[in-house]
Amino acid sequence: MGLHHSTFNIEYFWDADAQKLRLLEINSRHSQSHAQLFQLVDGRPNHACMVDLALGRRPQMPAQNGEFKVAATWFLRHFKDGWIRRAPTSEEVRAIEEKYPGTTIQVDKGEGRRLSGDVAEDSYSFALAEIFTAGQSEDDMIETYNKVVDELNFEIEDL
Repeated sequence: MGLHHSTFNIEYFWDADAQKLRLLEINSRHSQSHAQLFQLVDGRPNHACMVDLALGRRPQMPAQNGEFKVAATWFLRHFKDGWIRRAPTSEEVRAIEEKYPGTTIQVDKGEGRRLSGDVAEDSYSFALAEIFTAGQSEDDMIETYNKVVDELNFEIEDL
């Protein structure tokens, strides 16, 4: 591909029903959204590799030196257009993040608006929040995600 002196990222989609891994895209750029995941699991953000490259050093990335064994980014979505009657407040989000170490929540939609109001939405779903969770196992991480979603308390009236 010719990417010899830069960072890049490759995205895949796992189709559990078909038991197939599919290539989504190859990005000839650094992935900013993965930095927190690397920090949680490896103890160093992937940004550090870019700095190493810029300084002419061989990139060094520790393995499993972070606080957690696994981490993921989840996109909480709603699959029908609707009116947001209630969205989590910043205080509620902060309390959830403190309750579950390794968790960061970015609420994308506030209350009092229609879900389809953003230009950059999918044609089939609407982003409510981006959630980072971490854990000592995949099951632990998924359990944390499910608890976070339950506690976020979005109220949406489908249209």
